[in-house]
Amino acid sequence: MASPSPGDVESSAYRGPAFRVRSEFGGSRTWRSRKSRPCDACRGRKTACIIETAPPCLFCKSRNLPCESSSRLPPRRRRRHESHDQEKLISLTATEIVEMSSHSGNSSEDGEPLTSLDVLVDETPNIVETVHSQRRSSASSPPAPAYTSPPMPMPSISPGSISIHHESEHLELLPQSCSPSASIARSVSNSTGTPRLSWLEGEQRTAHSIGLSGEQDTNLLASLRSIIVNERNGVDNGVIQVFPGDPGCGEPPIHFNMVLDDLPEPDKAARREISDAIEELVGEHGPRLVSLFFKYVHPMTYIVAKSRFLRAYYSDAVSVPASLRGVIYALGANSWKRDPQCAGLTPPSSYTLFQRAHWALHTETHAPNKWTLQAALLLIHERPGDNFTMETPRTWIVASKATAIAQMLGLHRDPRLWKIAPLEKSVRRKLWWATYMADVWASLYHGNPPHIAKDSFTTSPIQIEEILMDEDVNEDPLNFIEPSLASIDVTACARFVESVKLSRILRELLDSFYSDQAYKTTITDTKTRESKLFEIEKQLESWMLLRASCVGIMQSDDPQDYTTNAPLHLSYYAVKTLHLRALMWPSHMAAKTDPKSALRRYYDKALREFSPFVDFLDSIDSRSLNSFWGDHARSQLVLCGNFLVFLFLMAPTSDKVQETFRLLEGVYSALKRCRDMAENEEAVALLRPVLLRVETLFTQAARIMDTRDEIPI
Repeated sequence: MASPSPGDVESSAYRGPAFRVRSEFGGSRTWRSRKSRPCDACRGRKTACIIETAPPCLFCKSRNLPCESSSRLPPRRRRRHESHDQEKLISLTATEIVEMSSHSGNSSEDGEPLTSLDVLVDETPNIVETVHSQRRSSASSPPAPAYTSPPMPMPSISPGSISIHHESEHLELLPQSCSPSASIARSVSNSTGTPRLSWLEGEQRTAHSIGLSGEQDTNLLASLRSIIVNERNGVDNGVIQVFPGDPGCGEPPIHFNMVLDDLPEPDKAARREISDAIEELVGEHGPRLVSLFFKYVHPMTYIVAKSRFLRAYYSDAVSVPASLRGVIYALGANSWKRDPQCAGLTPPSSYTLFQRAHWALHTETHAPNKWTLQAALLLIHERPGDNFTMETPRTWIVASKATAIAQMLGLHRDPRLWKIAPLEKSVRRKLWWATYMADVWASLYHGNPPHIAKDSFTTSPIQIEEILMDEDVNEDPLNFIEPSLASIDVTACARFVESVKLSRILRELLDSFYSDQAYKTTITDTKTRESKLFEIEKQLESWMLLRASCVGIMQSDDPQDYTTNAPLHLSYYAVKTLHLRALMWPSHMAAKTDPKSALRRYYDKALREFSPFVDFLDSIDSRSLNSFWGDHARSQLVLCGNFLVFLFLMAPTSDKVQETFRLLEGVYSALKRCRDMAENEEAVALLRPVLLRVETLFTQAARIMDTRDEIPI
């Protein structure tokens, strides 16, 4: 038998398999069926062709395309010399997808999982694979880095969920709430040719982190695609990989479940009802409340992704989840009286808005995303009732909900090596550290252990430059805020970063001394305890000396500056309080008479180092006091006030009693001066708890000084 010629071998290599399944078209077709032929439109775009009973398929039906199928079979493989043409084809396909995605509509109302498909369906992984196969086959180009393409087909991925960058070819599906020009700012070129995901979530689709103990082994997921197909042959969820892992460096593979937000109809109805109720309450004041929030509240919290939120709100207000809209409206309503432009207008009820935002958050926890997390973090700052002398436990409970959402989104895992855009990385890091701060500060008042275990996260610290990335606002969203608020506020960014640093020092202090186990370990080992406390003291001193100069205590002279650095410095004194308390342990009455006790040895140090707290209170002016301080400032001020009461009651000698009493008088006078300057309910709520505690002491001061040993603390 004659051997085949080289030409015959080459042609047969690209001819495909000799055996073919006989296929038909016209009946129902499941995903990846071999017996039922796909339509021409789906076959040409490599889109999942699913026919429930008879044509048209779900894709053609959603696009109003003719659903037909010819008998011609596409070539199974391509020759190597066609790689240049293939690159052009990929580029054209990407351009077509971008153009078509900008005209895509919302998801259908009938709840069918595949009727909301955009043009990016099976095509995304195929483009990724084709690009990489062409890169690998090109002798002149270096091999592309190993990458496991997203485990598609995922027909219900929405615009905005995936962005692929490959040299000059750029594919990005925009969120329906974003303008095409905004996508350019988010795009990041990638010279390595590695695909990247711009956002790990999109319209009607949420990314949930898969941890090491998840339902499937992450190393197995790194080796194959994974999807879940429901009873209607729709793709309920798929798994995407953002990092393949590096066992040599101890880095595990990172995966996310891309879950379709197809909730039961009662849940959908509840969401619509609460969203409508919020918009009905604010009426025409919605944009005004948004403007007030970004003018008075946002610079003091830096929780909301400002640019992205304003683009979404400008495009379609209800595209922003009701929980976030509700809490932004509520916090804006709290600042209503501060703005001269609102004079003579009746604000919507902030109390009602907060309650509806809480309920909206409850309905959104089935499919939480970064919007949901921002809402939970802002809900912590709800003003307590006028009769609240103690901190409400709801602050701690809402903080725990925010922590759970952040971990569900995988924010506790460092995205440094992930194949996602830098903006997504910075937003994830910023939200994680905002959650971290909320957790550690909310734990203080009741003395609870923080929810976030100290070894449960790897997220690296955030830098000022990263926070600035999503703060510059331009184009249409400028209508919602004052021009002065559209530019980047470096001071506010620095304040956020310095708050994170201070919170980490506080967390080390809590872990080392303020848990039952730590107390049991350190209370009898005085030398080790004091050595560790002096290390933390050096960290506090370094923070005070090396902090950014723009976050000093001095108030800005700019009349348009509605912010203050005072809450940051109050946080410092709160940490200092806990440090000095731990240094004087055990601080029982018997220690007052023991000259060798830690209480006696460090009492003068505590009195000396906390005396500047009076000067701090005296430096607060009216504009600073009536700025937004946030919920944690109230418990921090109580902590500092109670520490002065502690020093007074534990004074070892009569001279120290008199000295501490004079210090208390100075603090009391400063607090009363601040109360006289309070112009809004938030300032009154800030001062009331600590004033009541100090005033209670003064009403019993004479009795306590005469019979100190008989009066309980």
